[in-house]
Amino acid sequence: MSKQENTNMSERIADSLRSAILQGEVEPGERLPSERSLAEKFNVTRTTLREALKKLEQLKLVGMRQGQGITVRDFKTASMDLLTYLLSMDGKIDEQLMHNVLEARVLLVTEVTRLAALRAIDEEIDALENALQSLLDSADMREYQLRDFEFYRLLAVASHNLVYALLMNTIKHIHSANVDVFVGITESLEITAQSAIVTAIRQGNADGAAAVARDDLQQGMENFS
Repeated sequence: MSKQENTNMSERIADSLRSAILQGEVEPGERLPSERSLAEKFNVTRTTLREALKKLEQLKLVGMRQGQGITVRDFKTASMDLLTYLLSMDGKIDEQLMHNVLEARVLLVTEVTRLAALRAIDEEIDALENALQSLLDSADMREYQLRDFEFYRLLAVASHNLVYALLMNTIKHIHSANVDVFVGITESLEITAQSAIVTAIRQGNADGAAAVARDDLQQGMENFS
């Protein structure tokens, strides 16, 4: 088996075990079968199996300790990377969880925008202006949504808060994987809100910029509801 084939197999095994855990087939605190048993079940080497288990451990879905086997953890302690899987675990969008994502986005981007108005340098504001032009040039709603997220990602960069920037990168994966949902909550290709945000940032009006971002994203959340 080639290295690429081995990687693909470990990913498929990780997907299978992840689904079993998230669907409650194995409860938190329970142990998975031994490595030997799992390797036999999936007809792979233990090396390939361990690569799959390492992926689950990185998501904090399982814990592995010498002599204690492989223990399933409560997914509520997992990393944010798990959100993408949870959102469409059964092949359809979990509406309550998506509402949670949109709610968190309102709070995050409101603060990001406020900080951007206080900290953005000229080059970062120029980048936001360019993003506005890109939005204007969008050919359709899908393209608009992808470019709109880039606008808000640039705001996170301009906030000069690395944690916020990294959180936006995590949300980007969710956004890209579920872009049709975001298309559905977008009312038009207008850039009125984004333009007002940039104007407020140029003026150093932190409260004004934050208010526009909050109202814009709040409307999107209400459209989803």
